Amino acid sequence: MKAYERLLSYVKIFTPSSEETGTSPSTQYQLGLARLLFQELKELSVEDADVDEHCYVYGHIPATRGYESRQKLGFIAHMDTVSDFCDHPVTPVVTPNYDGRELVLGTSGRILSPKMFPHLSRFHLHCCCSQFHYHLYSNNLHLSSL
Repeated sequence: MKAYERLLSYVKIFTPSSEETGTSPSTQYQLGLARLLFQELKELSVEDADVDEHCYVYGHIPATRGYESRQKLGFIAHMDTVSDFCDHPVTPVVTPNYDGRELVLGTSGRILSPKMFPHLSRFHLHCCCSQFHYHLYSNNLHLSSL
């Protein structure tokens, strides 16, 4: 499975947050995603992978042989969506060779426009995926569901 395919599968997982619970995670859906990520880390041979009661997923991936002295890299993310926008299934839409133009957000009638979000015009990406309320930016992939 390619990295972007894995990310697309995560976007589809129902993980609403709740302002009423006062707990972390605020819903059990988030813990379900954490457990899935934990399991995937284990399948990738991350021996010390762990998920704690607050929904934090940890693990160390050793450096590639010959690069042990290079700078370390850490990934930090949250696992929820704003409940106001997750009342329906998420269906990501992939836009190859995104060049900063307007993005139609599925069938919602909404458009992500550089006129409203000028920083979009700076993105020239190998792949852009859009739908409703989820976003992640990197050099090669933009996942968005706002």
